[in-house]
Amino acid sequence: MKERTIVVNSFSKTFAMTGWRVGFASGSREIIEKMTRLQENMVACVAAPSQYAAIKALRSMDKAYEMTEIYKRRRDIMIEGLNSIEGISCYCPKGSFYLFPNIKKLGKSSEALANDLLEKVGVICIPGSAFGDQGEGYLRISYANSEDNLEEAIKRIKKYVEEQIK
Repeated sequence: MKERTIVVNSFSKTFAMTGWRVGFASGSREIIEKMTRLQENMVACVAAPSQYAAIKALRSMDKAYEMTEIYKRRRDIMIEGLNSIEGISCYCPKGSFYLFPNIKKLGKSSEALANDLLEKVGVICIPGSAFGDQGEGYLRISYANSEDNLEEAIKRIKKYVEEQIK
């Protein structure tokens, strides 16, 4: 199995390096040599500053573990806050830094609610309908922000729901 297994990953989420376009592959020497030849002929290379940043990131794994704990706290703040709002329910995601709360009981389309939250209370979220028909009735909300900002967002959403919908 080992000789047939390839692990491909990026630095985007673990090291908060989205947009840097740095990734890696791990596998048998034979497979990696073939992948390297293919990559060299298809793409020039990742920019040198991005490569140096990736090396620094790999040498600082302890920081990545710290960030994991920070994101868990942020996630928990948002889930608890959203679940405290009547008409909204939110499950804990297994990965990423996005929540997909159910807003069906609020009686508004996801697009209408996302627009209202932006225009009326200054909270940005993505309508679930942007992700296909099955996304209707949900919002996508990022918790990649400070705890203070997340708590403020929850207050604003809660106030909006209490004043505008109930």
